[in-house]
Amino acid sequence: YLNRKKLRARIYGYDINDNVTDIYMEVKNKHDMFVYKNRIKLSVDKWQEYINGGNIKVLEEFHFHIDNEGRMPFLLVRYDREAFIDTFYSKIRLTLDRNIEATRVNNFDFSEDSAYNIFSVSNEYTIMEIKFSSELPWWFTFMVKKYNLSRLSYSKYARGVDAVYSYNPLPQ
Repeated sequence: YLNRKKLRARIYGYDINDNVTDIYMEVKNKHDMFVYKNRIKLSVDKWQEYINGGNIKVLEEFHFHIDNEGRMPFLLVRYDREAFIDTFYSKIRLTLDRNIEATRVNNFDFSEDSAYNIFSVSNEYTIMEIKFSSELPWWFTFMVKKYNLSRLSYSKYARGVDAVYSYNPLPQ
């Protein structure tokens, strides 16, 4: 899939009751290796107002896709993330994602009560993601060669869908 689009509501925390203060509504577009995101931050109160049908100004593109394309929440993916940012050499961001889990959902409620049948997506693996805007520094290229690392595509969302459906497959 050369062109992809994903809508997501994102929190940084285990669930909405985990001292979460902000919720991000995102539209992520991907063309080959180029990624572009539109993002807006809402308070938890504004988020609750939005999901309860309140008339608040939100990311228009996000709302457009829900209203006109009939997109609905389908999957909740959560994981533990450790992030490292290099601001000295160039803007490089390295993240390590562990304990990736997924569950089916049918609304925008992030609370623990909405999650049932939670499935492991990554098992014991850690996913390392590197994001950069220009070029990788020499030391990272050296590490890739030294430890024989290779670039793999890994979608937490797609793996979550696989995990959910392997337990409860679609009818034939």
